[in-house]
Amino acid sequence: MTIIDETNFTTFGTEVSHGRLVLGDRLPDLPARLDVGAVVWCHEGEASVLLNDNRRSFAAGDLLFITPSSLLAEADLARCRVSVVYVSRAELYRTTLHHRAADLLQWLRSAPVTRLSAEGQRIAESYLQLTQILHAAGQRPYSQEVLSMLADSYVYEILNLVVDGMDATRPWSALFVAFIDMAEKGRGHLRNVGDMAQQLCVSPKYLAHVVKENSGMTPTEWLDIFTLQAIVHQLRYTNRPLKEIASDMGFPNTSAFGTYVRHHLGLAPAAYRRQHRAVADGVL
Repeated sequence: MTIIDETNFTTFGTEVSHGRLVLGDRLPDLPARLDVGAVVWCHEGEASVLLNDNRRSFAAGDLLFITPSSLLAEADLARCRVSVVYVSRAELYRTTLHHRAADLLQWLRSAPVTRLSAEGQRIAESYLQLTQILHAAGQRPYSQEVLSMLADSYVYEILNLVVDGMDATRPWSALFVAFIDMAEKGRGHLRNVGDMAQQLCVSPKYLAHVVKENSGMTPTEWLDIFTLQAIVHQLRYTNRPLKEIASDMGFPNTSAFGTYVRHHLGLAPAAYRRQHRAVADGVL
């Protein structure tokens, strides 16, 4: 089975936002488990997939949302021209976290196909085309900043096009929001759940319960996402020595750093840097 996660989803298309968003035109080899988000847009024709043991059909003008931790077993795309936007798990939660309809991901998992209006299709197409044009223009002084903001806008607009059709559902817990806020602001440097629970004035056990209930993930799993996001960025986009990265990320030594990276990314830090180098290749 193919597994698509934070460490490899950038290989499925054109990376436009430093490991956060990828524009592609294909799905992974199936069957596949997606631990990132994906939006499949059918531009013309019709298609069907077997997603989380449910058959989903969609046609021209439809969006198919694949939420993290989904199993995509089959896909019949022979009669459909599609584009695919892959979004990192952390980015997807970040963009939906503070919205009034805070159970957006649960809603999209239960009702993953959304029909775009003619206006919605024009808006989405405009964002997609502009992103592709700016990426093709190459490196300029503020290319990354422009593309990052445009990528955020694109994701928000796609979500905006579907949110009005949602049922009213319960909001995120305030404690869960505070936990994610703290983890995001920590930029991968926070890995001690007990210390975070103390700062949030709750017990580690209660924090773990609330986080699991709201997201289906443990606090440690969330902290690993932010930590790996920061490590991958350092390895792919900087020339910093490994010893310096390890120290900056709070590891006691390069050996502990290497063990952590090998466990989560499947490669030693130096090997991962060689295989996934982005700076030399001019990836934005």
